[in-house]
Parts: sequence; C-alpha cells; structure tokens
Amino acid sequence: MKKVLIFGSTGSIGTNTLNVIRNFPDKFEVSALAVNTRIDILLPQIEEFHPKAVVVKSKEFGLKLKRLVGNKYEIFTGTNGLIHVARDLDYDIFVGAMVGFSGLAPTIEAIKRGKRIALANKETLVVAGELITNLQ
Repeated sequence: MKKVLIFGSTGSIGTNTLNVIRNFPDKFEVSALAVNTRIDILLPQIEEFHPKAVVVKSKEFGLKLKRLVGNKYEIFTGTNGLIHVARDLDYDIFVGAMVGFSGLAPTIEAIKRGKRIALANKETLVVAGELITNLQ
C-alpha cells in the first residue's frame, strides 16, 4: 500500500489523482491533503479519504476547518504547515499540484527525504529547476 500526499487536492490534477486512488483502494491511501482556500471541495475529500493531516493556506481557514471536522485530523496552516507535513509525515509519493511558488519548499523537503515526486507544478522547476535536479 502506497501512502500519497497530495498538495493541491482541490484542483484538476488533485481531483484526478484522488480518482485514481478511489479506483485502486488496495494500492493507495491518502496521507495528507493540502489546499489553498477551497474548503467546500476539501470537506468531501476529507470525509472520503480520511487523511492523517490537512494543510490550508491561513490560520483563519485552519480554524474554520477545525470547527467543521473537530479533532479527527491534524490541521496545519501556511507554508510552515506544508513544510512540516512534507518533512515529517509518513508517505511514499508526493503529488505537487499547487499553483504558483507555494509548492517549492515542500517539494524540496520531499526530495531530501527520498520520496517519489509527481510534480504538476511548472513554477517549481522554472524558479528552482537547477536546485531541484541537483537534490536528486
């Protein structure tokens, strides 16, 4: 069973990744989901896939999410939350599907840990392509 971390779970890449996981429940499980602000899409994902951790953009969204789901899941916020989850959570595959540069630091953490990287974020390579390739 491969544990998957999905950063950008509410976008098209993230939702399609979850469709694959849904179709192969004996091969994959979701360890963490990360989103910017789309809690309306995130909630059904949490209910279906039961990730250990969830990361949202701001403390405000983190508090809102905590009110909605209670203490069943670890909730982290902001860039520090993304880095913490990528660095410390148990997972095998890192799916980087976040928009913009927010995926750079957690991608670097995942590479440092030797995780399999599924990168769907061109900004990470545009900004730090040489750094990323030298980490492998």
